[in-house]
Amino acid sequence: MELPSFTPPDPYYHILLKPPAGYDIWSTAAPEGVVVAPDHLRFDNPGLEVYEGNLFVLRESGVQCETPTPTPTPTPLPVGCVEGYKVDDQHVGLPDWEIHARPAGSATPEFVATTDGTGYFRFDDVPVGDWHFWEVMQPGWEPVTSSAFDAAVPPGPECISIRFKNRQLPPTATPTPTFTPTSTPTPSPTPTFTLTPTSTPDGHTNYFPMVLNPGGLCQIGRLQVEIYGTFYSFPLQPDGNVKSIRPLPWEFPTVFHVVNYHGPITWTQYQPAYLKQEGGNDFIYAGGYAGAEFSLFVHTSCGDLAVETEIDDPTPTPTPTATPTVVPTATATAVPTATPTVVPTATPTAVPTATPTAVPTATPQPDGWQTLLADDFSGDLSAWQREGVPTWGPTTCRTLDDSPALWPAASGPGAATACTDDYPNNLESWLIYGPFDLSDATAASADFQYWLRSELDYDFFEWLASNDGVHFYGMRHSGNSDGWVQNSLDFSAVPGLGDLRGQKNVWFALVFDSDDSVTDQGVFVHDVLLRKYVGSEPPARSNQRPPPAAAPVQRLLRK
Repeated sequence: MELPSFTPPDPYYHILLKPPAGYDIWSTAAPEGVVVAPDHLRFDNPGLEVYEGNLFVLRESGVQCETPTPTPTPTPLPVGCVEGYKVDDQHVGLPDWEIHARPAGSATPEFVATTDGTGYFRFDDVPVGDWHFWEVMQPGWEPVTSSAFDAAVPPGPECISIRFKNRQLPPTATPTPTFTPTSTPTPSPTPTFTLTPTSTPDGHTNYFPMVLNPGGLCQIGRLQVEIYGTFYSFPLQPDGNVKSIRPLPWEFPTVFHVVNYHGPITWTQYQPAYLKQEGGNDFIYAGGYAGAEFSLFVHTSCGDLAVETEIDDPTPTPTPTATPTVVPTATATAVPTATPTVVPTATPTAVPTATPTAVPTATPQPDGWQTLLADDFSGDLSAWQREGVPTWGPTTCRTLDDSPALWPAASGPGAATACTDDYPNNLESWLIYGPFDLSDATAASADFQYWLRSELDYDFFEWLASNDGVHFYGMRHSGNSDGWVQNSLDFSAVPGLGDLRGQKNVWFALVFDSDDSVTDQGVFVHDVLLRKYVGSEPPARSNQRPPPAAAPVQRLLRK
């Protein structure tokens, strides 16, 4: 029996094969068609559905003849990121420089970035592996560091850092023009005019890459104040941290200045009394309120800047030990017998007991802050232990006042020149003070100021404490501090070590550590103050926070 079936336009047909017989199924192509093998099928097992379209494709009823192979989801390749800065030899960022990147061994760049107004560039989603990075040199410049780097990009969100540094070439003097005057009866010698070449431009004064906001000048605006000879300067652009300064004097005014900024200013003093001032680049705290807390907010178009500290409590006059009052024994008085004529009995002479000599007790030290060390580095460094080659030494090229700052590579074999040279590679420079006694302290701290530029995440400035002089714990910071930073280490809560109050022997250390590549200006340290509070009620400290990117660290002193 032949059962013809014609394909509809979609071209689907359906034939129901009934048992028990077997069936032959074949395809006859239209005149313009071609039958793709097989053109004939034999079925001895009816109960199948048949699909045809110049190629027989079979499946059992309700079941596909083959399971479609799912398209595999591609596994994303691990990626990382790379960031860095392009700077001149004065460490000023250079905008509009092209930085290229390609995989090691490839000839085709895959990434191109252009530095922003601060010289910053970044590559995101870089496949993990070895990459080659290079800068496109611009006319009039020469490299200080290598103009190309090879670096391994690891997976994860943390970027590796690279940096390119260049300096401007001295300008080429224009050839001296020679002028020949018009002939006159008495010809004059031809005058020669020599052009004096200008000096090499200074990176700070002749090149300033940041785009300044005329209404705010936020990039260079700063809040400044001087307290007991210590100078503070904070950027107006806030970083989220409360700025901590030395306690204000209670007996005379303190003046806060805003410089390099022209725009709206609101000063708000919240403690020790509420006071609000609209406008003016100066704010004056009039003094008084000894022993109180002080907080000041400066609101500009750049944001809010908060300053917190205390107000000096005048040293109390110690109460002298009371001298015991000598009470003499009572003098015996004769009582006369009552008679018409009073005949007094002989009055015995009163013999007083010996008056004891008062032995004064030792006058105790009054409760309060006691200074353990106050060093502005204007004298020698004999109070400090210095380790490292080279090591810490004074410099006046970057400082807050007339006294020097310390730089970690300014002294000893291989010493460099601060502000002219970068710090060397593989430097481990220690500055250690101690031991000092905190056995009677109810509060203790180390306060200091620093200015930092180092290779981010590789070269670190550290402030540490120890109770054995060998194992040190504390915090560290790398990268750019954005100017001078006031900082503090609280000896009651040293990261990794805990509370050092009650310890007889304590050490404090400042350390700078660099790796084997890429250097910068380094760290400059100013005005170290170590002090402890003796008494049962230590004053409440202002909320001091470590600078951005500071992290706990522990280190072993290797001599």
